[in-house]
Amino acid sequence: MRRILRKILLNELADYDVLKNRLYSSKPIDPRHEGTELQRDGKLPPLADERDVLFLERFGRVHEFANHFLSDTSWRLQKKSETVVFNLGAVDSPSYGLNFSVYFNERVVGALEMTSDGLEASDKIERAIFYLKVSQPRLLNIGDLHELCGITTALFTDRDAVSDYSSLTSERDFFRSSFDHALLSCLWEPFGAWDTDSLEVKFNGTPSWYFRWVGTN
Repeated sequence: MRRILRKILLNELADYDVLKNRLYSSKPIDPRHEGTELQRDGKLPPLADERDVLFLERFGRVHEFANHFLSDTSWRLQKKSETVVFNLGAVDSPSYGLNFSVYFNERVVGALEMTSDGLEASDKIERAIFYLKVSQPRLLNIGDLHELCGITTALFTDRDAVSDYSSLTSERDFFRSSFDHALLSCLWEPFGAWDTDSLEVKFNGTPSWYFRWVGTN
């Protein structure tokens, strides 16, 4: 039995080393973004409204903004055409927003979703709800995961905005705390489960830097 377990573990470690070497020996991609169209033949999909249309217009250049500041890193965002955000909103009805693939060099390592928080006036949408997922995070060096945390904090949160309207916790403090908790949960699991775990964080964000960048670009 010990021999069998040892063989399984060695095989898993070999797979881990191969995948990690491939990941770090590759280079960042040149993202190929897909268009996002909420209306089809002039009609909105079920339960979508003008707020969803405005959200896509307001945040339609997030991928350009993010990749501009990611250019010196191994991280990239690639926009997808899908407008249903499956990990945000109500369970029994669709929510609409933006979907991105998260790349580290040439490999898709996760996903980012964003949608309106639904609490702002429809003519002033500046805040979003985000869902960030990193699959198999233990393939990445801890420094690269901390870099992703810092990048996300800077690009998508505001230090002066509160994460929850009923609390005084800032968006940035809430995200950093949630990210660290999710990361610790992944690292705490048995090493043999490296290929099945994922790091997932939901957070509110006011990307003020994005709107200032759009205003000058």
